[in-house]
Amino acid sequence: MIRGLSKSDRKEISRDYGVSHSTLASFSLHLTYVGNLCAHHHRMWDKRWDVKPTLPNDKEWGSIRNETLAATLLIIRLMLSRCESLNQFGDDWATRMDSLIANPPAVANPKGTMGLTSQWQSHSIWSGNLGK
Repeated sequence: MIRGLSKSDRKEISRDYGVSHSTLASFSLHLTYVGNLCAHHHRMWDKRWDVKPTLPNDKEWGSIRNETLAATLLIIRLMLSRCESLNQFGDDWATRMDSLIANPPAVANPKGTMGLTSQWQSHSIWSGNLGK
């Protein structure tokens, strides 16, 4: 749907999310892909995405690999944090994700496989400190 909008409408919407209109379209396509994988019960924690998002070229995204779950989680967190009516839901969602990630599968380096660093929870997008 986003790709079908006029460029000026895409630009206006993307400003609300603090990304370019092409990045927002990429996020939308990626989240549709991930949603379809979830709907078909795919395992997500160690998946390498076939439809990779284009990440913004700035310091918040610099160390994030776009083919990992970490990128997807940060995209969702960013988008939820930019919708005032969903702030509480976004915070609750992040808390649930923290809980799930705290109990990873019993395999070697599960958080690294997800693309998460040891300091992932303090990432400016995840912690809600983006632009503060």
